[in-house]
Amino acid sequence: MIPKDFRLKRNHINYLLNKGDSLSSRLFIARCAENNKDFSRFCVIISRKLSNKAVERNRLRRQIYEAIRTSELTTKSTTNVDIALIPKKLILKKSFQEIKEDLINLQSKWISKK
Repeated sequence: MIPKDFRLKRNHINYLLNKGDSLSSRLFIARCAENNKDFSRFCVIISRKLSNKAVERNRLRRQIYEAIRTSELTTKSTTNVDIALIPKKLILKKSFQEIKEDLINLQSKWISKK
């Protein structure tokens, strides 16, 4: 799990889903918006449509948060963005390493978009 400072609050998530810019990659749909912090904040939204089993959804959520933490996306850097990650169904068949690489590519897309 990532530290509490790097997680989005519920009221920010609603704003992000309504007003944020949309990005997509092979495994994720992301809603992004700049924030006024010195670091990025994340949330993972996993729908029941992805899997009916709560065990699978929770395992996937933990994998995504761990990928965020280990790829050092939460370290203080030049990117100050709020990101809501919505995984696609294809992610269920992917390994942890592929999820991690896709997250890094997604953040680099955001940087190049700015």
